[in-house]
Amino acid sequence: MANGEFKYISGKNLELDDDFYVIENAVYETPSGESVKRVVMRHPGAATILPITNDNKIVLVNQFRPGVNQYVMEIPAGRFDKTDEPEAVTAERELLEETGYKAKSLDFFGSYFMTPGHSEEEMFFYIARGCEKVQEFAPDGGEEEWMTTHLFTYEEAKQMLLKKELKDVKTVFALTYFFGMIKSA
Repeated sequence: MANGEFKYISGKNLELDDDFYVIENAVYETPSGESVKRVVMRHPGAATILPITNDNKIVLVNQFRPGVNQYVMEIPAGRFDKTDEPEAVTAERELLEETGYKAKSLDFFGSYFMTPGHSEEEMFFYIARGCEKVQEFAPDGGEEEWMTTHLFTYEEAKQMLLKKELKDVKTVFALTYFFGMIKSA
């Protein structure tokens, strides 16, 4: 069966105590004219950063994630909470805020939808090269208070991938992309 056009008909926002996310009960019309209801999370998007230090170490953060009720080792990332800020500037800011590192160069390698079945969140992926520690991490309360920064060699990061120790999909994707890029060079 060929793809057809879905039309957004209407939506009603659910009340949340959050300034950035909106949960919407949306109604769509299928190509055959049938109405379907779906719950959709409206999200401003995010920048994700794979930081590589001058001595070829990968910087990851370990932070508590309430959605899975556990600590998760992941690449730094942050939502676009400043509407007029370009994606690359958000990436640089989040890298500094979450790790205390600053990059000499920032290379964009794509933007992808993370969970398109229920969210419009689009993540913009960057590799930050030549990262140097320029300040201490300054937590912004909440979960960040307990976040820690970790350095891994390429081999250690590869082993975490192979042993399926990393559970965060953006991190698995970024590292897989990075190691594939190195291998093909």
